[in-house]
Amino acid sequence: MKSIKNAILFFTLIVITSCTTQTKESLLEDFQEFITEVNDHHQDYSAKDWAKKDKEFKKFKQVIADKYKKELTFNDELTLGKHEITYNLMQLKKEAPNFLNLFKGDFEKLSKELKNYTENEMSGDVKKIKAEIEKATKQLKYYTENDMKDDIAKFKEEAKKMGKDFDKMGKEVEKALEELFKELDIEVDSKK
Repeated sequence: MKSIKNAILFFTLIVITSCTTQTKESLLEDFQEFITEVNDHHQDYSAKDWAKKDKEFKKFKQVIADKYKKELTFNDELTLGKHEITYNLMQLKKEAPNFLNLFKGDFEKLSKELKNYTENEMSGDVKKIKAEIEKATKQLKYYTENDMKDDIAKFKEEAKKMGKDFDKMGKEVEKALEELFKELDIEVDSKK
């Protein structure tokens, strides 16, 4: 009976000591150890292992947020941010090969098409573009040497006509306003 009481007392002591609250520092140290362990072994994890690690990661973040958010220093925040980035990069490394394999066939096809284009068709396209540039250059040169002076003269003449028309229109508007003011018996100093 005495051995049963001692066993119960020992078990109670273990439960009490294991239930004591974890300090911020010890929790942050445990989180660091978790990140280190995942970093060291992430390449060996199965999908089931990753699911377990994801739960642990979320649990660390939740406990820290719930219990110690107000106590975190700036350096603590930086360290936690670094841990989160590190963890997410490890997951990305895990997924990258699968993601790239989705496009492997497309990349290979695109690479072949690009190689074919550069080896066979590109020089022809470059020649066509050069020919178009040369044609446009010749047309521009011809225009500047032959027709541009006439077009500039025509433009100037039209601008003069428009100026005269605007001047005439301004005088007509001024006359109409003077007549309106006269009918309404409004005096306006027209010299200003």
